Amino acid sequence: MVIRNDAEPKGAERDYGEKVMNMDSAPLRIAVIGSTGSLGQIVLSVARSLGDNVRIVGLAAGSNLERLAQQIAEYRPSLAGFARGRWRDDVPEGVTLMPINDIVTSPDVDMAVIANVGRASFDAAWAAIDAGKRVAIGNIDLLYMAGPLLSKRARETGATIIPLDDEPIGVWKTLWGESTESVRQVTITSTWGTLQARRLPRHGTQLPSSLPNARPARHVSQKRAIDASTLMVKASQVAAVHYLYDIQLEAINVLFHPQGLVRALTEFNDGSVKSALFIPDMRVPIQLSLAYPNRWANAEINSVDLLAEGRLSFEPLEHALFPCYRIALEAVQQGDTYPVVVAAANDAVIDLFLSQQIGFSDIPKIIERAANAHRPHPLDDRVRILEAMDWAKTFVGGQVPE
Repeated sequence: MVIRNDAEPKGAERDYGEKVMNMDSAPLRIAVIGSTGSLGQIVLSVARSLGDNVRIVGLAAGSNLERLAQQIAEYRPSLAGFARGRWRDDVPEGVTLMPINDIVTSPDVDMAVIANVGRASFDAAWAAIDAGKRVAIGNIDLLYMAGPLLSKRARETGATIIPLDDEPIGVWKTLWGESTESVRQVTITSTWGTLQARRLPRHGTQLPSSLPNARPARHVSQKRAIDASTLMVKASQVAAVHYLYDIQLEAINVLFHPQGLVRALTEFNDGSVKSALFIPDMRVPIQLSLAYPNRWANAEINSVDLLAEGRLSFEPLEHALFPCYRIALEAVQQGDTYPVVVAAANDAVIDLFLSQQIGFSDIPKIIERAANAHRPHPLDDRVRILEAMDWAKTFVGGQVPE
């Protein structure tokens, strides 16, 4: 998505292609924050497969300095950084070690790919947006919590925010060359539906054996798998579409789509529909974010084969089976710091469940309890986000039965 500066003509506010299409033919210079994690490694592999179109100029990690050193030797960036630890070897020639925020704001960086999680992802994303960069954010929870604040700052600086997640980036793809004023409704899909939810055990403290793999192409954490089963991931994706593309919440639908090929369907006022289809492979949204507005070929990515699939089906969701989804979207409607509290409470509650301190059915109950107890504040600066996160985690910690 291209977010325009408020000073630009209003008629051009939502032209999703104009700003990026004015880029010259020089290689796109990217910095990958969280390069040693699973998503960061996929980003690097896609960048490598795109040859001279992309140049990796910055790499940053949390504490995995051994892998970071290997990546520096392979990709030869000019900038590198890490959050924790101590560099034990000599710094390779031509590489400057610097704080992560200095990397994403460097004039040598065209695009920052935020592939890490937690508070560090917020700090890096904010710095890049503050500098007016093109920013791909892989942490969908960050867009759920801080979407309004990040979007506001992007409009002020002329930054571009791209959600590095299948369905939101699918919506973005259907909006290329379109105006949001012409959108009637948007549908995103889920490969986890009512039938699967009914099979989940509603009681007990053991991790269910039938949790979904939210990303078949890469390792998925237990937390992410639980979020997929409760549709918290879908709520975060709906919020991202709402915040980034100015689509009203009531105009965004979620349908069960077991084949997982159709990512988004956007219906326009004239009754026509544009869809985005791609295989369950994180390399596809990564390439879309890096290549836009170009259509670079990549032999390493498989194409959609509709004949092999044979049939595409869609079904409605039984929302009563997904209380976390309802709670999360109600928080978005309420605004202020409510989404921050719901997201932070969800993280804390899942930690309690994984440590077998509460049951699976307790997850939505405690999240809703936290939302009801919260006294909201306007989401007007970064400090509010951190304060709300800390409050939610403290509150959830007090809900554990003795």
